[in-house]
Amino acid sequence: MITRECKTSQCGNTFDVYPSSERFFCSPKCRATNRRTRSDKGARRVEWVTAECACGKSAEVPPWQAKQNVYCSQECVRKYARPAADRPTGRKPNGERSFDRDGYAYIYIPPADRPAGYRGHRYPEHRYVMMKKLGRELLPGENVHHINGHKSDNRPENLELWVSAQPSGQRIEDKVEYALMILSRYAPDKLAM
Repeated sequence: MITRECKTSQCGNTFDVYPSSERFFCSPKCRATNRRTRSDKGARRVEWVTAECACGKSAEVPPWQAKQNVYCSQECVRKYARPAADRPTGRKPNGERSFDRDGYAYIYIPPADRPAGYRGHRYPEHRYVMMKKLGRELLPGENVHHINGHKSDNRPENLELWVSAQPSGQRIEDKVEYALMILSRYAPDKLAM
């Protein structure tokens, strides 16, 4: 270990580091104070500001952090940042929506309500609404279509069940077999005719 002097001219503190260390400041505050900004090419140094923590104590932070929630210690982060009563698991509560980049809504559903074999925590809301409407899980090859085209409008009356499965061949026997399979799945009363 070697002893270095902090590079900040006003500080004057010394600290111990390994000879190969690239650390030249005694604290994150001194490093941030010495940071150059891009706008003025190093002419201005960053001045720390005083902000109030949720517990009532004051804490010195860089100006870009003063606009966010400020915490004076890790204990305050655990206590005030995410109360245990609100989110005990850190996930969104049941039914709370989030969106993917394509605009589809996802919800968190408890493990007991998840479809068989589904391992994720977030589930597409339109598929979940259709499952509840049908009273069963969706089968392979079944898709849910939004009638009005809005991917986040998941009202039951706006959703249609579509089937994308097709027979592998174009022979008559294959088409008849496929038609019987579709009728037995979706309209078994029509087979009796």
